[in-house]
Amino acid sequence: MNYTTIEQSKKLVELGLSPDTADMFYSRRPTGKSEYSVFPDFKPEGRLEVFTKVDLPCWSLDAMLNIIPNYQLQTQVNGKIGILFGCKNELKIIEADTVINTVFQMVVWLLENGYIKTEKK
Repeated sequence: MNYTTIEQSKKLVELGLSPDTADMFYSRRPTGKSEYSVFPDFKPEGRLEVFTKVDLPCWSLDAMLNIIPNYQLQTQVNGKIGILFGCKNELKIIEADTVINTVFQMVVWLLENGYIKTEKK
């Protein structure tokens, strides 16, 4: 899976990441069931206008990489995937088992440390 899980998506929204940066969304609408289905953002204007209780933004790997400034992805000898972020005097390295988890963890760290602007006031 090369997009955020429901739990990861909820965390990014909770941290204030703008839904405008998402390129996919989860919805319960087509089936009306309790589980979500994931869809590409195929609206002509390019972004969902309104997220309701049943819709949740979802980020592809590419969408998340596009919001990370100054990064490098690396495969480590131990089989983990590493991402390196450098800005001013700050250097942060995060490793995880998959690329999407590594990038998600980096985006969370960047949000929590003020490197990515949020919608929170």
